[in-house]
Amino acid sequence: MDTSKYIAREVTRWINQNGDEIEAEIFQYKNHYKVVATICQEFPPYKDLIAYGKDQTKFGALFKAEMGLQMQDYYTDWDC
Repeated sequence: MDTSKYIAREVTRWINQNGDEIEAEIFQYKNHYKVVATICQEFPPYKDLIAYGKDQTKFGALFKAEMGLQMQDYYTDWDC
């Protein structure tokens, strides 16, 4: 992901409905936004997930990245 020509950048954190802390780095470009969202959990079950989102709006890019995290979390067997 090319981050060299962005206009603005911000980092935000929140807790999702499962109690996971999500950190999202938001890059604003001239015509769109890109988001890199992660879940890195330091206690069992150890989660290390990353997802990307790209959209014309900040909300849309955040939504796509968070949905990517939720899909990974849902389809991962954390009991192994």
